[in-house]
Amino acid sequence: MYIVQKGCFTVHGTDDRGFEEIFNENSKLVTENYFKKYVIDRKDNAPQIYKELKALGITPSSIFPDLDGLAKELEERFWYEE
Repeated sequence: MYIVQKGCFTVHGTDDRGFEEIFNENSKLVTENYFKKYVIDRKDNAPQIYKELKALGITPSSIFPDLDGLAKELEERFWYEE
């Protein structure tokens, strides 16, 4: 299997409020469990979650499909030891 194109699309509205303000704990999308906020402890959990995301193919260039995302991914792949 080959990945030919990585990309993402965003939808922008006219509401200037932040995501957490719009989707607060009383929002229907939150109360019906469509949105859930997870707080990850960077020190204890982030490295393992990062490794699992990489194993699933979720990389900096798939999240940020620009030259910066590609550069970060290549830097991690070739210059940093696990």
